[in-house]
Amino acid sequence: MSKRFVPEGFVPCAFEVPVPFVDNLEVYYREHADSVDIGAWVLDDYRNGGPMAHGGFLMTLGDIATGHAISMRKGINRFSVHISFNMNFYTSVPVGAWLEVRAKVTKEGRELVFSTCDYVVDGQVVGHADAVMKSAEIRKGKESVRDA
Repeated sequence: MSKRFVPEGFVPCAFEVPVPFVDNLEVYYREHADSVDIGAWVLDDYRNGGPMAHGGFLMTLGDIATGHAISMRKGINRFSVHISFNMNFYTSVPVGAWLEVRAKVTKEGRELVFSTCDYVVDGQVVGHADAVMKSAEIRKGKESVRDA
């Protein structure tokens, strides 16, 4: 697929540590004061057996989006992992579409953080997900994933 136009404000995603599962995805992000958008063109490499985005790809983008929103809120010097991620697919996302996953934190406690995201194509919500993450301070004496 030829190089596509990336909407204004989006920049390539770069993770602090290697994330082999997503390092080869062409994913972009745009931050707002209280939310984050993850964007991607649905490439042929990201499809299922039909001409649409694979559900695992969509869930991966939601994982990235909700994780990024929580890192924005809680800070990056924490160890954060998803403990729950639930997605509803409203309609298919065709190959060739620009997809935005718009995430924000909805509630936070000391270590549990709740986040939500909407999947949007051409202004239409095509899916929704809710996530819960545990986000805790990295304790002294414990090896951080970032240092491994």
